[in-house]
Amino acid sequence: MGGNSLLGPIPHTIGNLTSLNFLDLSANNLIGMLPHQIGNLQNLDYLGLSNNRLYGPIPQTVGNLTNLIHLYLSANNLSGMLPHQIGNLQNLTTLSLSKNNLCGPIPLTIENLTSLSVLELFTNNLTGKLSPNLGNLENLETLSLSENNFYGPIPQTIGNLTWVQYLWLSTNNLIGMIPPQIGNLQNLLDLYLSNNNFYGPIPDTIGNLTFLTTLLLSTNNLTGTLPTQIGKMQNLIELDLSENSLSGSIPQAIGSLINLEYLMISTNRLTGPLPSKSENQASMLMSSTICNLRNLQFLVLANNSLTGLIPQCLVNINEDLIVLDLHQNRFHGSIPTSFKANSLLRLNLRDNQLEGIVSRSLINCKELEVLDLGYNNLNGTFPMWLGALPKLKVLSLRFNRLNGSITSPRIKGYLFPQLRVFDLSYNEFSGDFPTWFFKDFKAMTNVDNYKKPQEIDINIIGHGDDERNYQDTIDIVYYYRDSMLVEMKGEERELLHIIFIMYSAIDLSSNKFEGHIPDSIGGLLALRELNLSHNKFTGHIPTSLGNLSMLESLDLSSNQIGGVIPRQLAGITTLEVLNLSHNKLMGCIPQGPQFNTFELNSFQGNDGLKGKPLSQGCGNGKTPPLPAPKELSEEDDSSFLSGCTVKVVAIGYSCGILFGLFMGSLMLLTGKPEFIARFVEEEAYILAMKIKRRRSKTRRRRN
Repeated sequence: MGGNSLLGPIPHTIGNLTSLNFLDLSANNLIGMLPHQIGNLQNLDYLGLSNNRLYGPIPQTVGNLTNLIHLYLSANNLSGMLPHQIGNLQNLTTLSLSKNNLCGPIPLTIENLTSLSVLELFTNNLTGKLSPNLGNLENLETLSLSENNFYGPIPQTIGNLTWVQYLWLSTNNLIGMIPPQIGNLQNLLDLYLSNNNFYGPIPDTIGNLTFLTTLLLSTNNLTGTLPTQIGKMQNLIELDLSENSLSGSIPQAIGSLINLEYLMISTNRLTGPLPSKSENQASMLMSSTICNLRNLQFLVLANNSLTGLIPQCLVNINEDLIVLDLHQNRFHGSIPTSFKANSLLRLNLRDNQLEGIVSRSLINCKELEVLDLGYNNLNGTFPMWLGALPKLKVLSLRFNRLNGSITSPRIKGYLFPQLRVFDLSYNEFSGDFPTWFFKDFKAMTNVDNYKKPQEIDINIIGHGDDERNYQDTIDIVYYYRDSMLVEMKGEERELLHIIFIMYSAIDLSSNKFEGHIPDSIGGLLALRELNLSHNKFTGHIPTSLGNLSMLESLDLSSNQIGGVIPRQLAGITTLEVLNLSHNKLMGCIPQGPQFNTFELNSFQGNDGLKGKPLSQGCGNGKTPPLPAPKELSEEDDSSFLSGCTVKVVAIGYSCGILFGLFMGSLMLLTGKPEFIARFVEEEAYILAMKIKRRRSKTRRRRN
């Protein structure tokens, strides 16, 4: 009766079925405690209650089921300690209690289950040391104790389990050295020891595990060099040694793992170049180099001290490569120039010493979603052609030496249609930013594309893609941790995992951009971070920025922006960080729920600003927003400055002086009425802006 929609508790009368030898109620909606009458079913050889909502302790009467061969209670809410009576089930071959809330140690009576081939206790709250008596279970083929609270060393008797194929001990508090007896387990297919506190070297005997397909030793304190004996495990598909303290170079023998699909050795102390084909020893080394791993899908060597050039062969012989992450190393030279059409989704070369231009061959990587080339020494102009990559979501070129203006003519069709993160900060770009550029960022205009972190469901990330891309995305979530450095809310932070699915940002800070801030930014309704600081932007703040209802951080500081602060900004209720300091802003600071929380440093360095939190008052705070100054055409500007209009201007100024004397007298007589004060303030501002704009245009023409 498994796999139905049965509800409610298991009735106590189940104990009356004393002749029953097979009971399967798994994958239903059963709830309640396991009735102790279950112990009456002494002829039972199969009991399957997995994937329900059963809770409470396992009744001690389960020890009466001495004919039981298979016991499945996994994926429930069972709690309490394992009853020691479970040791009475000496015919048991399968004991599956995983994914519950069981606690306490494994009872010593477990050593009586000498017929046991499967022991699954993973994902519980079990504790205690692993007993040496586990070595008595010599028929075990699966021992899965991951995701518990076991502590202490792995007993050396583990070497007695010569038939074991799956040994899962990851995510516990185990400590000590990996015992060399692990090399006795020559039938082993999976060895999971990650997320513990193991220290010391990887034993050389690991090379005896020639049938091994998965070796996970990540997130421990392992030291020493990578043993060359790893090269003997030619059936290895997944090798994860990341987040340890391994040192030395990557051995040439790694190239013997011709079936390897996942190679992750990030966050260690590895040095030296990648083992690749030598010019002088090509025939001798090609069979034992990293470029021989033609089935490789994930290559993650980040956070080491690897040096040398990035081998060209990594990107031109492997069509199945999904992730290439070499960030935070010491690779130098140029980015590989021979990318061919492949399955690459992630390319992270951040924080190396790479030089030259961005390789145009990247245009062949049509599946590319994340490109992070930040923190290098790249030069040349902006690679506008990257906009033709249809699935690119993240582009980071920050902290390089890229230069020139972004003035390339528009390419037919949309540029960067899926882009969510656009980071050009800390380069040497200059000139006016194209007003049309942001109109192509279609993914940032749709608020529905972005979800809060708690709303992200990895089961729908690949929705809409074909089955291959969907599976690739799930693999990335499971096997790989995305990493990206961004400036978020004024602080540099590292974004991990798949956060860019709901994160959207534009960062053009610390360049030499000029001209007006493009009004089209206001159409990017899903934008969360906008940083245009430390440039030479002029003009006024576009009122369209008030449309960015999801904006959390806005930094326009250290520019030459004038005019008033648009009141529309005060309506952005999500705004947490605002920096408008060191510009040429004037007028009153708008008041509102968010604006009232911003401190002095958000507005300092603007001599013309008034109102809270600045010390200078701003009347009753009801001053309407000032109209944007009307720009003069070039013809108007030139006629204004020509000699034939000097008399007209002089007459106008004379009239202005007389008008000013009249208004001043009126203000003295009437006690400075507010409407006159506001009128004079507005007219003075408009006149000042006109003069300023004309002078600016004159300087540009002369230059």
